[in-house]
Amino acid sequence: MPDLDVIDRKLLGLLKRNSAAKYAELGEQLNLSAPAVFERVKRLRKSGIIKRYTVDLAPTATGFGLGAHILVYLKQRTCEEVFQDIQHMSEIEECHSIAGEAGMLLKVRTESSKALETFICALWHITGIERTLTMLTLDTYQDDGIRVA
Repeated sequence: MPDLDVIDRKLLGLLKRNSAAKYAELGEQLNLSAPAVFERVKRLRKSGIIKRYTVDLAPTATGFGLGAHILVYLKQRTCEEVFQDIQHMSEIEECHSIAGEAGMLLKVRTESSKALETFICALWHITGIERTLTMLTLDTYQDDGIRVA
């Protein structure tokens, strides 16, 4: 992993806010030429620091306004093994292996409470999932992603 200097961190912050920004625009804010910004972005991509470019969608506008976090308690299977069985489930936004009594934490999003119930029932049928604990998201006050500075 390359060391990130102050300019790299500023560049990453700007790209987090608007990944479609033109190199010339970014260069103006960083006091760099567009080609210099291009080279920095290229290096950050090659090193794996920038993994992909994406858009930030409004969940309610897309019809998937019900969010939940689900603790998954495992029995006789590892997180990796269970993940192989659930990775295809489109409701899952994030899947984490965690320390503590539960083995996994899922962040999921569905269109309704009935759809969430159907999803949870599907989880219960996965070998190695002993039980789940679901917490509904009422509101999100901060969702900034990874910190760069």
